[in-house]
Amino acid sequence: ERTAELCQEIEGRKQMEEALKDSEKKFKRIFENIVDVYYRADLAGNLTQVSPSGVRLLEYNNLEEIIGKNLARDFYYRPEDRESFLRELQDKGIIINYEITLKRKDGTPIVGEVSSQFVYDEIGKPIAVEGIFRDITERKQTEAELEKYRKHLEELAKERTAKLQQEVEERKRVEESLQQLKKAIETIHVGVT
Repeated sequence: ERTAELCQEIEGRKQMEEALKDSEKKFKRIFENIVDVYYRADLAGNLTQVSPSGVRLLEYNNLEEIIGKNLARDFYYRPEDRESFLRELQDKGIIINYEITLKRKDGTPIVGEVSSQFVYDEIGKPIAVEGIFRDITERKQTEAELEKYRKHLEELAKERTAKLQQEVEERKRVEESLQQLKKAIETIHVGVT
């Protein structure tokens, strides 16, 4: 009977281990294939974990080249923006779609939105910051182009409106002249008869 219980316990543990392995495989697959960038940094801002998408986005060769680098110094386009980000995170506890500009390995800017939060230890003390970064560079470029076209259309509309107003004023002057001419003709006509 004890042997049967041990066999059942061993079988239960094997099933739990298999379930855990399956879960780890699924998590790893998601982590390795995520399009947005997952990151985690210690409180000093040093990168401790990043998804492979971060390596691709920032155009580094491998994870080892990125891990340990300081976010503000090495990845923020304007390092002082990291302080503003941290103040906002401290105030709100969580940040959603906060716009920041990072830089690729070659210094090229990448505009993105980051959603982040603190990671706490078992006693509730913050030990890290983690989040998701989404590249919105193309969207921002498109928005800038649309704004440029909007301003251009507004300028064209102003010019056309001004031209129409001039035409209206000119038409009024012509109509007034015609009215005066008509009156003059009527006066001459009355004087002749």
